[in-house]
Amino acid sequence: MSTPPDDPPPAASDLAASLARLEQVLGDIRGQLEALSRARRHREFSPARLCGVVLQVLAAAFVVLAGADWIYQAPPATQLVKLLFALVVQLGALTAFLLARDAR
Repeated sequence: MSTPPDDPPPAASDLAASLARLEQVLGDIRGQLEALSRARRHREFSPARLCGVVLQVLAAAFVVLAGADWIYQAPPATQLVKLLFALVVQLGALTAFLLARDAR
């Protein structure tokens, strides 16, 4: 019994051309993925985010001031008022951050 002859191997030039085309397609895919990654990392300026950052700093400042009042033995009412201000300002910061969140 004789076996049917196998298809002849493709010519080296055909193989090189297909490899070059494959390399070009993979390069295009990589370029598109890098562009998509850059676009996802970039955030537009958001006034709500800026407001949230400012409010967050104010909340931290109120907590530090309440801590300083505790260290220097100020009346507990003033400490409580500063902590309550910090709580309210923190809620404002969280609200601003939620408004600035992307809708994706």
